[in-house]
Amino acid sequence: MESQASEANLDPRFSKLDSIWNRLLSWMGFISAASMTLIILLTILNVLLRIGTPIIGVVELTTFLMIAVVYLSIAWTQKMDKHIGVDFITFRYPIKLQHIIGIINRLLGLFFFALIIYKGIGNAYFAFIYDEVAYGQQGFYTWPARCLVPFGAATLCLQLLIDIIQRMHILVSGK
Repeated sequence: MESQASEANLDPRFSKLDSIWNRLLSWMGFISAASMTLIILLTILNVLLRIGTPIIGVVELTTFLMIAVVYLSIAWTQKMDKHIGVDFITFRYPIKLQHIIGIINRLLGLFFFALIIYKGIGNAYFAFIYDEVAYGQQGFYTWPARCLVPFGAATLCLQLLIDIIQRMHILVSGK
């Protein structure tokens, strides 16, 4: 909600970047929603076909699609300020202190998701170089799903940086 208010006061030089960023997050959200829809349809179809022959590889495919659901929507969720938060104490604090706590929270998130990026890139690289396959009814290469983890974490880190800058601007300007 605060991000939407501060977007209205965006410097014109940043409006093009903001437009591109919003478009990227929208596409990622669309792919995430499509992945969830596909998970639902595949699961329903697989349950209905269990009477005869289940679809081979549905369990593995839905596992990979779940990674897309989570990591492609995480930055958009942050931008919309829709992540679960516990604010039954902090909402009583002065607004300035709430922004400071918000900055600290985002810095902590930035640190942890930077670690996920670091480990995720290594895991994706390993999976790609060694042709890692998830075995089950049907083998699937794991590197595409493993690439989504650092990509989604990187977009979240960029959004966290944007949030930090916006909150610092609010603190400095007093708006």
